[in-house]
Amino acid sequence: METARVLEISSKLDISDIDWEAAKAAGITEEEEFILTYFADIEAQTIIYMRDLLHTTAIDDPGVIGFLSAWNYEEYFHGEALAKVLDVCGNPLQQDRIAAVRRNATWGEKLLAWVTSKVSRFLNDRFVTLYMTWGAVQEFTTHAGYQRIRETTKNPVLDEIVKRIMKQERVHFSWYYNNAKKRLEANPSHRKLVRFMLERFWSPVGAGVKTDEEVARLFTDLFGEGYGDKLVTDVDHKIGQLPGMDGIQIMGSWFSGNVQPLLGRS
Repeated sequence: METARVLEISSKLDISDIDWEAAKAAGITEEEEFILTYFADIEAQTIIYMRDLLHTTAIDDPGVIGFLSAWNYEEYFHGEALAKVLDVCGNPLQQDRIAAVRRNATWGEKLLAWVTSKVSRFLNDRFVTLYMTWGAVQEFTTHAGYQRIRETTKNPVLDEIVKRIMKQERVHFSWYYNNAKKRLEANPSHRKLVRFMLERFWSPVGAGVKTDEEVARLFTDLFGEGYGDKLVTDVDHKIGQLPGMDGIQIMGSWFSGNVQPLLGRS
């Protein structure tokens, strides 16, 4: 998907017609409270991720600047909508939640942002290709997470809100994935670096501002009871279709090392 098309269809998430009393009446489970808090926190942190990207060579591409503007705007309101669900269901987030979550960021996360800005100058175009591919993985897994919320929730209002969020998340994924594909096709020399970085350093959305235990719990709550196998297959297969990524097992490796032990699986 081209950036011009993203900008054309970009909009604030519309929840003006949502029946919040119905959402309150249906309520949410303890697991959903944790999951929605996690998602709301990470969606609200998008502006921080954008800040970090603004210090890299990714912004030398005007298409990236355009996309980031729409992406940040939409993600902010995703977080607001999820926070509203939590609020009406009796689990309000604190007023300074964005800052509070950011204060929990590890020193490694903060150091990584600084190092990334410096390394991007050395890698130049290769960094942009890596950014596109990395972003595709993150958006694909986020979309899968939202899909699982829809499949498991008994709250019809939450289901509707997540359906609307997913529509915009699909656009985000399409932009990242198609740009990654184009760049990997046009630059075969970039493939080895991208694959190396994904296989060695990839971690799910939220790692760095959430604890390892919280990240693992998110996946066990969402993808337990055998569904994790489908997640692993779907993510690795989709990314494996990109040029030079055939057979990659980033989700499989992370899942087996961090989630399967909690599920009592070998």
